[in-house]
Amino acid sequence: MNKQNINILLFAILFPIAILSAQRTIPSNMSFANESIKKSLKELNISEELHSNKSYHIQRSKSDNLSAFLSDVVSEYLEEGGHKTVFNGHGDNPETDLLIRIIEPILDLDVKGGKRTVAGEFTILLYSVEAGEINWGKEYSVIIAAEDNVGEKSAQYLNSMAPGFLRIEKKAVFSGKKLEKVLALTVAGIITYLFYSIRG
Repeated sequence: MNKQNINILLFAILFPIAILSAQRTIPSNMSFANESIKKSLKELNISEELHSNKSYHIQRSKSDNLSAFLSDVVSEYLEEGGHKTVFNGHGDNPETDLLIRIIEPILDLDVKGGKRTVAGEFTILLYSVEAGEINWGKEYSVIIAAEDNVGEKSAQYLNSMAPGFLRIEKKAVFSGKKLEKVLALTVAGIITYLFYSIRG
């Protein structure tokens, strides 16, 4: 067998392995939430109503981590679509450009029995200001609902780079009926012990 045939044979063996490996790639909680939110934004077709010649000033309505995270994801999504974004009025003229405010954010990520879910919602308020007053505005309700399978990935891997609201405890990864039974038996044991120790 010549060298070219060996190379072809090796490629034929490694190609399916590479495909299987790529299919098994499980994103961290941060990446999973990020992509799920961008998918929800894409389904709303917000970019169709945005103008490429304007800057979009993203204003955080709250200083908490969730609002900051959602603002960053919305900014990334818009920039990937070719739009220019700035934060909290720093940059171009907010009198001629449009403003975006993230309001009423809710986001919940959970992992049970190897199944990961992310659910939440928030409102995007798109508006313009003229002479210090709102001239035009429109609201978009963003609904997030996604799930995937994380298998037996460790909590440490899933929590990598994730802010507090996207972190899960190790017990949550493998929680379910087994954990509930152990917890119930432990509580029952403590109650029984206390009952007999008081009577004794």
